[in-house]
Amino acid sequence: MEKQCDFGQLLNKPCNKDHYTRSVDLENLSNLSEDNQEILLWRAGLLNSKRKELTICLHHKKWFGEVFERTNNKCCGILKKHKKKSKGNKVVSLEMAKRLKKKDINIVPGYQLCRECEKQLDLIDKSEEDESMSENEQSKDHEFSAAGFTPPRKKLNKTLSSIGSSPINLHSIPQHSRGPTAKRKLAKVSQKLKENLVEAYSIEDFNSNPSEAPISKDVQEKAKELDELHEALKAKLMTACYSDKVQILTLIPDSWSRSFAAKYFNVSVYMIRTARELKKEKGILARPIAKRGKELLSETLQLVLNFFEDDEYSRIMPGKKDCVSVGRNIYKQKRLILCNLKELYFAFTEKYPTVKLGFSKFCSLRPKWCLTADSNGTHSVCVCSKHQNAILLLDAMEWDITYKDLIDKVVCDSSNRICMIHRCNSCPGSDALRMFLEEELKEVDPDVGVFFHQWQTTDRSTLYNQTASLDEYEELVIETINTLTMHSYIAKCQGEFLKSKKENLAINEAIVLGDFAENFQFVIQDEVQSYHWSKGYCTLHPIVIYLLDSEGNLKHESLCFISDDNSHDTCFVYQVQTKLVSYIKENHLNITKLYYFSDGCSGQYKNYKNFINLCLHREDFGLDAEWVFFATSHGKSPCDGIGGTVKRYVAKRSIQRPLDNQILDYKAMIELCRDEIHGIIFIEINQLEMTNMREHLKIRFEKGKTVPGTRMYHHFVPQSKCKISYKITSDEENLSGSFNLYDEKSLELDMNNIKISKFVSCQYDALWWIGMIQNIDEEAGDILVNFLHPHGPSKSFYWPSRDDSCYVPLKNILCLISSPSTSTGRIYNILDDDYDKTILAFAKSNTDLI
Repeated sequence: MEKQCDFGQLLNKPCNKDHYTRSVDLENLSNLSEDNQEILLWRAGLLNSKRKELTICLHHKKWFGEVFERTNNKCCGILKKHKKKSKGNKVVSLEMAKRLKKKDINIVPGYQLCRECEKQLDLIDKSEEDESMSENEQSKDHEFSAAGFTPPRKKLNKTLSSIGSSPINLHSIPQHSRGPTAKRKLAKVSQKLKENLVEAYSIEDFNSNPSEAPISKDVQEKAKELDELHEALKAKLMTACYSDKVQILTLIPDSWSRSFAAKYFNVSVYMIRTARELKKEKGILARPIAKRGKELLSETLQLVLNFFEDDEYSRIMPGKKDCVSVGRNIYKQKRLILCNLKELYFAFTEKYPTVKLGFSKFCSLRPKWCLTADSNGTHSVCVCSKHQNAILLLDAMEWDITYKDLIDKVVCDSSNRICMIHRCNSCPGSDALRMFLEEELKEVDPDVGVFFHQWQTTDRSTLYNQTASLDEYEELVIETINTLTMHSYIAKCQGEFLKSKKENLAINEAIVLGDFAENFQFVIQDEVQSYHWSKGYCTLHPIVIYLLDSEGNLKHESLCFISDDNSHDTCFVYQVQTKLVSYIKENHLNITKLYYFSDGCSGQYKNYKNFINLCLHREDFGLDAEWVFFATSHGKSPCDGIGGTVKRYVAKRSIQRPLDNQILDYKAMIELCRDEIHGIIFIEINQLEMTNMREHLKIRFEKGKTVPGTRMYHHFVPQSKCKISYKITSDEENLSGSFNLYDEKSLELDMNNIKISKFVSCQYDALWWIGMIQNIDEEAGDILVNFLHPHGPSKSFYWPSRDDSCYVPLKNILCLISSPSTSTGRIYNILDDDYDKTILAFAKSNTDLI
């Protein structure tokens, strides 16, 4: 049961009700202002009680405060001049109640008066008792003063008679005419008094009008300053927020009426009333307490933060200057949001439909380090050339469409693997895209060439300006979109596989993300000119490990390998693996399997040497491993941010050391990083180690063979010490094939018989297809095949509306077949011998895979 306040005990009334307040609590009366204490005690009839010892609950504070004034809105009838209660016109203030109490009229502050009672009480309040009156006369006059205007008028008439002016007679003068009559009477009396003064002093006429009296310069200056202050307040009110407006309006004098103040400052009467109530409670320049809105759950805030930092929607920026300060000596690596905020918000609502969050609030929760593309310092490099060429191609026409919209024109489901890689029978194909382009470009003059930019790669990448006819431009768009569908699907699948693996990681598994950072160039403050041409470098290879803690929550650890060996090759990667596994075994004994994630750089990761090391991973380190590659130019990961952080900090500290302790080699750099950069583990790799490692691995790599079609596969799983399996995307259930890295047997197919326009049967996506050879890449060991549909075991085939072409490794060619025959020009059939030969070769290939 809640404790009862002193007001409730003295008045014998219940406390702590929640009719008028949201909460239940007690507070000391002494915490309020003196005026508020006196008003509450007066209204409760406890004026003689000791204030400092009293307590009041929030219910009684509200009841004797705002509720009291709201409920007593009729005239209190203190003078008993009317039987029926009339509408109140004026609220009795505390000062007025005190003055009337001295005249034995006890009226409670907060009561209201009608106009008649107000005028009578004003006369009583202003009247002075005649000291010469007897006690009986005083008593009688008091009765008169409570009942009418006789004593004041009687005294005034005596005064008027003494100066020779006529007396005041209110008979037959209506109430509404008494004001003007009194003004005219005042003018006459003033003139009569002036005449008497002139006669008494024996002087000429003089100016007695107070309004024409000279005003001092000081008063004029103050009046001017007050006008300027009013104008400044008016100007501020035009742009201020609601709480600032109410705060300013608390400065309005109490003598101003609400309507006049509202008109003067061009605000509502309600705002004036609110400001005066606030001033009465807290004084001038008080601010209204903002209503507390619905608070977001901490889980929702974390959900939004994780969404902004999701690699699917933003990527970390690798530069050493790509950082923002989020606190004292706290820096966060920038992340570039890959779409606009509206698109990002729609993606959030689709992913989390049960989370109620508005767009403006979603944008306000964007972390400081997650930047949009139009922000300063978001110069983006190392983007995908295939995606960028598609964007540049569409930009030539200034369309309000994206390459994603055009992909949707050629496939029926952009999330379906068959549609994105081969096209299903329901896919609209290139014809639908061609019709769309013709409709969109029908108003373009076909004689005017289309100007656009494209990235082209030979031994280096260069941005070229190109011009094409309208027909050529349409065909180039169609070809680009057809090529882009498979690439986009692979990029999306690999990104989603990493995300899924993080969410479903086993307690004995770890994810390893790694990539070479750009070499760090040592910096010296106040260096001489010639040093510019002989600066030293060191190699940085950041690593991020994802694993589960003892409670099953995903955590990450950051490592950075620093070396004076500047050869970025597979041997260096192997040395990183050696030290990495040693660290994992030392600190995480439960880990038995690693998933490596990296980009597809052929000189470092995606080559037969690395696949040989992967097959021998269990033998070398005692841990199982698989290697996952991102799509081409889509390998940005958090490890890039580690490289940027380290290089930024070391460069800063180098500039702060102009005279001594300069950082001149990788050893000094490692020592600095270990001492001052916390949260990243630094491991040294010296050049001597790398020399020995390259000699050791040279023998291992001597007889290794390149996996045919390496570039089209993005997930590699070792099967034995020399055999590796692979698949196009990581989400595929079945492996696409396998290869013996030390197999010295020649291919069964005679390369002399593999010629362009010949037909072959081949294995692709764990199925067999037939198609015509369009190109042969002997260096890569694969051929470009244009497939007929459907796949086997069908005996009848047709050419799809959209060319279904891709490179197939020579190892996946099952056999050469005769050209299919047709009688209709649409349906093609193969010979029974070719069919049987294909079935046998496909069965043998699957047996070898198992």
